[in-house]
Amino acid sequence: MLILSRKVGQPVLIGNDLIVTPQRIDGDRVKLGFAARDRGLLITRMEVALAMLAGRRNKLDANEFVDRLGTFQTDDAIADLFARLAQTPLHSNTLATTA
Repeated sequence: MLILSRKVGQPVLIGNDLIVTPQRIDGDRVKLGFAARDRGLLITRMEVALAMLAGRRNKLDANEFVDRLGTFQTDDAIADLFARLAQTPLHSNTLATTA
C-alpha cells in the first residue's frame, strides 16, 4: 500500500485515467474530488462496495464496516478484494439506491 501526504488542491494521478484531489479537510474528514477519463468508471465508498459483495441492498453500519475493513490490511487481501469486486456487478445505478 502506498501512502501519500497531500495538501488541499494537490492532485494525485492514478494510472492514466484517474485524478484524485483533496478538496477540503474538516477535522478527521477529508473531502476528495475524482476526475476520471472514463465516465463509466465506478467510484464508490468502500462500505457500499463491501455491502454489495455481501449481497445487501444497504451500506454497512460503521462498526460492521470497520470489522470488515480490518480483514483487508495486507497486500494479498487487498488484491483479493479487487478480484472479488471485478467479478461482482457493481453498477452506479444500483449503488445510487444504497447511499
